Amino acid sequence: MEWLDRQAYSFILFFMGRNSLFVMLAALPFFACDSASEVDVEFRANDGQANKAKKAKNGKKAKRPKKAKRTYPGLDWQLGVPEAHGLSSEGLANMAAIAGQHDTSCLVVVRDGVIVGEWYWDGYDANTPIADVWSVTKSVTSAAIGVADAEGLLDIHDAVADYLPQWQGGPSQGVTIFDLITHTSGREWDFFSDFAIFDAPDQTGYSLGFGQDLEPGERWDYSNLGVQTLEAVLKNAIGGGDIEQYYQTKVFEPIGMSATLGRDLAGNPQTYRGLSATCRELARFGYLYARGGRWKGQQVVPKAWIEESTVPSTDLNAAYGYLWWLNNWGDVVLPSIPERGEFTGKMFPSAPDELYMGLGAFGQLLAVDPDAEIVVVRLTDDFDFSDPLAMGKMDDILGALEDAKIDDGCPG
Repeated sequence: MEWLDRQAYSFILFFMGRNSLFVMLAALPFFACDSASEVDVEFRANDGQANKAKKAKNGKKAKRPKKAKRTYPGLDWQLGVPEAHGLSSEGLANMAAIAGQHDTSCLVVVRDGVIVGEWYWDGYDANTPIADVWSVTKSVTSAAIGVADAEGLLDIHDAVADYLPQWQGGPSQGVTIFDLITHTSGREWDFFSDFAIFDAPDQTGYSLGFGQDLEPGERWDYSNLGVQTLEAVLKNAIGGGDIEQYYQTKVFEPIGMSATLGRDLAGNPQTYRGLSATCRELARFGYLYARGGRWKGQQVVPKAWIEESTVPSTDLNAAYGYLWWLNNWGDVVLPSIPERGEFTGKMFPSAPDELYMGLGAFGQLLAVDPDAEIVVVRLTDDFDFSDPLAMGKMDDILGALEDAKIDDGCPG
């Protein structure tokens, strides 16, 4: 999640009269179902009070029908009947209605490798990219770092100074790549300096120029500067050249993903924000993670990296892995805007504990539920400065998805 862009021209307020498109097939195929066993599901509030345990709808956990096929998209996505994949058409339509009320540009829901629902507003369609998905970009950068680690080009426990000669012998020589991808570097940081990166012509150079406030691992501070520093690290690790080509050949092309990195005025690729992609393209990336980094027989991102990236990376923030947000219960630290937000609970009380997310400013969302093999992408071009983190909006949408799960995998 980034904070407010000072160069944004104005608030884009609530739009009325939006049209939505819900994709579903006309015929519902026959499929077999098993009843689900009764389980208790905990719903926790973000206020840090005692857990409030309730049972899920009808006391059952959603279960997919036996005949749901897991597949991968080709050049285009297959479209599926929601009920054939354990979801309610009516429930998904309600989810879309809620998203539409929250100034959404596109919403895509994927299960088992097929699109079971998608909707567009305000002139967007399946081929229209959002020009900047903000900090969802960070989660894509995590994948690139993971691939480079697996290839032996770097090790996340290496000192950053091993790749940046200008840091050798300086106050930040003890900072590691791990510290950067977990926001625990202790580098000089405050909200306004981190915010000012948006205006810096050379954003990599700007990021490298700060000093050291604390020892690494002492404090968690959401740092755009730290993540943009990875541009210089990865560039040196791959032997020079433009790191976007590494993203393209190692991550995007193997999964058929069409996306581009943003760039600063000096031409540096942006690793902390700036990715341009459609809802469908980001859904590919999310589905890659839902399938453990494997795509049609090729291990694109190491499974071990994905598993390590999507659990708490330090004791300083239970809701953060390696550039991915997590939804498990614990002590949560949010990005400062500029006040520091901390609470005990879950980021999204309405969503499953196992959910992990790429999150961007104003409610950009890439959510992966690995247990259910569900991917949700919600993007917007609305900059509502009154609600930059948009957590309530995202919780509403994710809660509607939970309500759309069919308890025993059967319609009705």
